[in-house]
Order: sequence, then structure tokens, then C-alpha cells
Amino acid sequence: AAGKLAEAEPFIWALFEADPKQEDEVASLIGALLDGDLHTHAVELAHKLEVAQLKAGNQREFVARMKEISDNHKPSVDFLEYMVEVFNSANREHDYCDTLLKLFELYYAGGNFIKAADCLDRSAEVDPYEPGHERRLDMLRGKVDTNHYNAIASRFNAVLKMDDKENKAEEKE
Repeated sequence: AAGKLAEAEPFIWALFEADPKQEDEVASLIGALLDGDLHTHAVELAHKLEVAQLKAGNQREFVARMKEISDNHKPSVDFLEYMVEVFNSANREHDYCDTLLKLFELYYAGGNFIKAADCLDRSAEVDPYEPGHERRLDMLRGKVDTNHYNAIASRFNAVLKMDDKENKAEEKE
């Protein structure tokens, strides 16, 4: 409440250790750290909570809570990178792709086109049908290495070729 977020962490963590039902307090602090631009500290606390929750067998609840925090608080590259790992390890493909696309937007806006391209490539690897992929790819035209650009584009071309084959097969029937 006093805005001393970093100083509050040991006290809130002690409450959580004494009573794991105090997870809401830890989650609230993570969100406040994100909103307060203390992104590295937010990631560290989230990882600490992850370790405790996995030990307690609460992975599903932890992932849902982290998604809620990610959706309701100011995004940061550090936290979204962390969330990509969380969603990937939990096999939450849709959330994984959505988070990669949020990262794409942040990296692109920051002028880090190589990282933006990597995010698009990873997302397209999982779901090449995601709406907006072609627009995102076009945004990268001339901003990344041609070979990298073509490798990403080939993911979409493979999908288009498969669609064409399926359409031709349906026409023959």
C-alpha cells in the first residue's frame, strides 16, 4: 500500500510460506511489480512462486494465475518471455502462441526486428493459420535477413500448398 513493492516481497513471501492460501497476496505483488516497471523482480518472484507451486502439485492453478496476471497487467518483454516458457512447458499451445504474438508486437515496436521475427517464426511453427500472420510477416519485409524472412514465409507457403491440395481433392470428389 505504501508503494514499497520490493521491500514488501519478503513479508508477503513469509505469509505465503506460513499459509499457501496466501497465494493471492503473492500474485497481487507480482502484478504490482509489473505495473511499477519492476519487471525483473516480478519475474524472479513469479519463478519463486512457480517452484513452490510445482512442488505442491499445483501447476495448473499456477499457470492459470500467471495467465491472469499477464492479461491484466502492463506487459513487459521479460515477463512475456517468462510466460512463453511457462506456457510451453505446460503444453498450453494457444496461450504460448498468443504470448509470442504479444512479444512480437513489443519487439517490433522497440525496433528489435530479429527477436520479432523469431517470435513470429515460433508462433507460426505451432499455428500457421493464426489470423494476422501474413500482415506480421509483411511488417518484417526488408527489416530482417532475407534467408530468415524466407524461412518464416515458407511456413505459410506450406500451409497454402496443403490448402490448395485439399481444395483440389474436394473438387475431384
